[in-house]
Amino acid sequence: MSNTENMATWPKLMTCKQAGEYTNTSERMMRRLAAERRIEIIKVGKHVRIDRATLDQWLTANTRRAV
Repeated sequence: MSNTENMATWPKLMTCKQAGEYTNTSERMMRRLAAERRIEIIKVGKHVRIDRATLDQWLTANTRRAV
């Protein structure tokens, strides 16, 4: 499932694994970005959740335009 597919299929709050799938990266990368505080996270008890809007902002901010 890619982020270009139906947005309704992706939950608003994602686990690190889901966020990795959404951004076409790994769960480990999402955990690293969260640990380095490069993306905002939501803690639900001991569980980490990442808002889909936060991921969209992160993707936009880290997009490099072709010359």
